[in-house]
Amino acid sequence: FWIDQTDTIKLDLPPVSSVSHLKLLLQQHYWTHVEFFPIHISIPQVMEEELIAILTHASIDASTSDLSTVPYDAEQCNTFLKLIREMPGANHFVNLRGEPNARLSRNQRLLPAPVIESTWYLKTADKLFFGSPEFYEASISEHWVDKVCYSAHWRKLMLSLIEGWKSTAIYYGEVIRSASLYVAQLSCFVSLLFSLTSFTSSILLIYYHKGQVENSASATVEYLEGAWHEDYGLQPLAILFALPWGFLLWSLLALGIRIVTSAFASTTSVVEFVSLILS
Repeated sequence: FWIDQTDTIKLDLPPVSSVSHLKLLLQQHYWTHVEFFPIHISIPQVMEEELIAILTHASIDASTSDLSTVPYDAEQCNTFLKLIREMPGANHFVNLRGEPNARLSRNQRLLPAPVIESTWYLKTADKLFFGSPEFYEASISEHWVDKVCYSAHWRKLMLSLIEGWKSTAIYYGEVIRSASLYVAQLSCFVSLLFSLTSFTSSILLIYYHKGQVENSASATVEYLEGAWHEDYGLQPLAILFALPWGFLLWSLLALGIRIVTSAFASTTSVVEFVSLILS
């Protein structure tokens, strides 16, 4: 399109005072074009090697001296080095860069989806826990598409899960306080048992997953590979994640049944309730 004849009006350019002024404007537009289409600019291999050498020297200087003039600390320099050395090639390969079916978003699947079995007991567990295992499985699977995991997004997911488990553990105290009023009743004993199970599973999940917030990408992939079942995929892990919330709901349900039934425990209460309805 550079050889097409045009004028400033068609290009919607602002008014200029002279030819030299117009040249300055065209130069500005040219470099804007190069910024958006940097294929015109090639970086020689020697420049990349020089940048790696500079960052390596800066990392050593920042690590060995408190009076270093390097504007970055050693950790930042090492991060830059990792980006230059490792990320471009690996990222291009994983996302099929330059291919007709390249990955455009991290949750886009390019490989055939694995065949996952769903047995009757897994379906039953999902129903018993009010569908929360299915929700957790979808959340985890979204962060491990084609067995590729982005550590930054995985850390956010784990932070969210840990906060949820902490909230579930806090509810344990409220259930205990409410159930203590009817502790002699069977339904309240069941509520306490479910609540204790919810609390215990919350604490264990928080304990075993707090390190995931700071894990590297390789450690995260190792964790997910270990959690992956050849036949059932991530369903077993999702059920474990759903234990605190599922048992808490059952605890609240048992406590609610006890509260409702206790309100109609006496004949007088039943008569008053019926009279209120009929009136």
